[in-house]
Parts: sequence; structure tokens; C-alpha cells
Amino acid sequence: MSSHILSRRDFLRVTGLGSAALVFGSRFNLFEPASLKGTQTQPFVPDAEIAITATDKRMQILQDLETRVYSYEGKLLSGSGVTVQAVPDSYLGPILRIKRGTKLRILFHNNLIENSVIHPHGLRVPEDCDGHPMQAIGPGRTKVYEFEMIDRAGPYWFHPHPHMRTSEQVMMGLAGLMYVWDPEEEAAIPGASTGANDVPVVIQDRTFDQNNQILYQPNMMWGFLGDRILVNGKPNAAFSLEPRAYRLRILNGSNARTYKLAWSNNMPLDVIGADGGLLPAVLSKNYVMLMPGERIDVWADFGSLADQQVILRSLAFQAGGMMGGMGGMSGMRGMGMMGSGTNGTAFDILT
Repeated sequence: MSSHILSRRDFLRVTGLGSAALVFGSRFNLFEPASLKGTQTQPFVPDAEIAITATDKRMQILQDLETRVYSYEGKLLSGSGVTVQAVPDSYLGPILRIKRGTKLRILFHNNLIENSVIHPHGLRVPEDCDGHPMQAIGPGRTKVYEFEMIDRAGPYWFHPHPHMRTSEQVMMGLAGLMYVWDPEEEAAIPGASTGANDVPVVIQDRTFDQNNQILYQPNMMWGFLGDRILVNGKPNAAFSLEPRAYRLRILNGSNARTYKLAWSNNMPLDVIGADGGLLPAVLSKNYVMLMPGERIDVWADFGSLADQQVILRSLAFQAGGMMGGMGGMSGMRGMGMMGSGTNGTAFDILT
């Protein structure tokens, strides 16, 4: 492992977290409102300005025929404190990496043929920036978001939220990643501000028809469950990584499917962060349950696995036996199977 990568022991030493129990910071509260009323009385002066455009296009996902998808395209217009990164060869994205405290202006352009709006999932923003269905804009229109990034460093994401069309627009491809960082996180995890050690892993399930077009046929009880797994918009995903440590930034971007994540070689999943930001200690688990919309940051050291293959899998599980998020530990996040009630099928996710 390279000298600039922290071991688990070094991670705890640098952050001063020791072996504390699993407790999130005070800002992580299941019952806290997602948005705050704007109280600005002075003109908003942004540190950075971004344009995000929702488009309709075709991509090569499967062999032969191209697939019609929706996609967010991002561009940094001006300022600092933000980087905009595309997900290579994917309709997903972009990845926004934002320094905490940055005053951000986002210009959302809707180039679809239907109404849409962006919801910044997990962020505390003014009410008019929350992406409520009533705030959706029509084709050819632009919505302006202005807010200060006040949330903890951690993994967030953004997606559409129009009335009665949220699930289908996500299914068609509208999803982007948003990583908030601050000096405290940079001190604990070198490269946090640049993503030097980041590997985005967006897990989604899809069903395609005989013409390679996305099918959306939700079940009245449990929503949509696809018959094919995509990672970062690609089937049969395989990453070629160096034998060193990486920060896997995993998002369950599926509409209804829950995953029971584990490594094929039985090494533990070392979780260093989740929806609420960095954990107070590394949590090593044999598996992690991840429900739709949830995120985890996994520190994966492949230093001893040169020229070897390891697979990230979703293990089979019984719906009634799921008692919490991290390897059966209740009290962290997703309690039970609320929102995703079918049994889990075993399959490979990422090689």
C-alpha cells in the first residue's frame, strides 16, 4: 500500500476516533427535515456556478442496438470550491465534488420533452431548492438553485423528482453523485478533496426489451425489480485496479432492490462512511445491507491481491430476516425491509 494511503489503524489515529461505538454525528437524524426555509436578506453571491442539463440521447449499453436514455450533463461555469467530473463511458453523472461552506449556484436546464426538477438527496437546502414535485419545470426552461453547502463531508446524490415521474426518470438514467468534503476529512483521508483514491460504484437494476430499450414495469406492492445489474451504467462491470487501497463510494441507485454486499474472497467490508458522513470508527463487517438511495464509503485495500480477481457480490437473503443495515446491526439506518420486501437473489455485481 502506498505511503499516502491510510491503513485502518492510521485512519483511526489521524481522526482520533479510537474504537468508539457506531454513532453518527448530531446532524444525522432520521426525523430531521430534508430542507430549510431560506432566510437570505442579502443578494446571493456564489463562490461557484454550475450548469446541469437533462438531455435525451442514445448510448451503447448492450450489444447491437443503442438504448435511449436520459442523462445529466454538467459543466463548471465559474468559481472555485467545486469540481465537475464525468463518469467515463456512462450516461450517469456528473460527479460534483464540493467543499463544505461553498456558496453554490446551479442552473438546471430541462432539455427533456417532459417536466423535471432536481432533488439534492440528503442535503439541507432552502425550501425552494429542495426539488419538490411542485417545483418541476417544463421543457426548455431553466431553474436556478442557490444555497450554501452546510452539510457534513460525505456521499450524497441528486436525481429528478417530478410528480408521478420520479421513478421512471431515474430508471431512464437521471442520477448524479455529489461528494462533500472539508479539511477535517482531507486530513483523515488524503485525496478526499480531489477524489484521487475514489472509485464510484453506482449499482442499479434494469430490464431491457428485445430492442435493447429500457422497460419500466413496476409491481404494485414493491416497485420495480430489474433482471440485469448495471454498475455505473454498464452490465457485467469489471474494474482493473492497482494493488493498493481505494475508497469505494457505493450508491444503491436502484428503484426498489436491496443488496446484501460482500466480497467473494470473504475479506471484510471496511466501512468508513455512510449517508451521514464519516463514521467515528472503521466498521468491519462480513456483509452490508444497502437499501435504495443509501450510500456507503468502503475502504478496500487490494495491496495483497496483485494479479488476483475479487468480486463484489450481493448475497441471497430472506426478507423477513433482515434486521438492519450493517450486517444485522440494527440502529444504523434501514430498519428491516421497509420499501423493498422481496427476498434477495444472489448475483455478482462487480469484478
